[in-house]
Amino acid sequence: MYREEALTIDIKVKQYNPLILKQMDTTKINFKLLDSGLIFDISDLEPSIVFTKPDNTVVLQSSNITKEGNIITVTLLEDCLRLNGQANIEIELKKDTQVVSSFLIPIEIEPTGKGKVESSNTLNYIEALEEAIKQEKIRQEAEKERVSSEKVRQSSEEARESAEETRIANEEARTKAETSRISNENTRKNNEETREDAETTRITNEEARIAAENQRVEEFEEIKQNSTTVNVGDVAQLKKDVIIKRSVIITTVQIPENTDYEIPIPYKVGNNSLEVYYMEDKLVKTTDDLEGHYKEVGEVGSISNKIQFDRWGQAVPINRTIEFIVRGNYNNDTNEGNE
Repeated sequence: MYREEALTIDIKVKQYNPLILKQMDTTKINFKLLDSGLIFDISDLEPSIVFTKPDNTVVLQSSNITKEGNIITVTLLEDCLRLNGQANIEIELKKDTQVVSSFLIPIEIEPTGKGKVESSNTLNYIEALEEAIKQEKIRQEAEKERVSSEKVRQSSEEARESAEETRIANEEARTKAETSRISNENTRKNNEETREDAETTRITNEEARIAAENQRVEEFEEIKQNSTTVNVGDVAQLKKDVIIKRSVIITTVQIPENTDYEIPIPYKVGNNSLEVYYMEDKLVKTTDDLEGHYKEVGEVGSISNKIQFDRWGQAVPINRTIEFIVRGNYNNDTNEGNE
């Protein structure tokens, strides 16, 4: 059972008639809230009351309060009506850190006949509860901040670990690329050395070819200078010498060095009728005065179809192109080309 009162409160109104209550009665007050005469929407606001007792001590009450629409129902704590005399009450409405409150509403607390009642002007349990609730909210906010900070820390740690994994992967890729680069560079150097060796061999062969050509030109000039008459037989022989026979082979087996090798065209030993080209480079014939690449097999003036690849230091490899050119017509079964 309650003493129940009803008040209409406009947060813009400053003056109110005193509300008369009875000391020590269990009291419920229904506050209808308006704003400039219009219904005040308090659906998202947290209500509480500030009750100033006759001895000017204050009771802050946020419990035993309900709201419905724009009506707040407050069951006053026992300590609010512990003393008789002039008191005040005001309504506070909170949202986060924002506060709206009514102006002071005067209250007359009529004395009870139960005798003199002393008010403890010390912190009552409601005030202690309010303080505890306040501290709990502070703790909860601090905990929320800690949880949020921990999430940020975890996210940062995950990002760091991901970045570290990426760095390691990039470093591994860099190392592989560097290893590949070094390997390619070594291959390039080896190829360059092989090219230089081949170029040196080509230059040597070219010098030998030029020397042989110069020798041929000198011999031809000498022949022209020493020849004053030409008979019919010599002309016939020259015609035969002009005949050029050519044969190209690709080796299918290795040809050992310094061993007789049968070539497809017969030639006359010692008259420079045979020319040999290896991979399009002209080879130099070995003579008493010159170390070359091949030597003729047979007595000078005889017809032969054999040569030796002279002192190569290795066998002639397979899949190599060798061209044989013979100037003149020399056959073992005829006397054509014989002097």
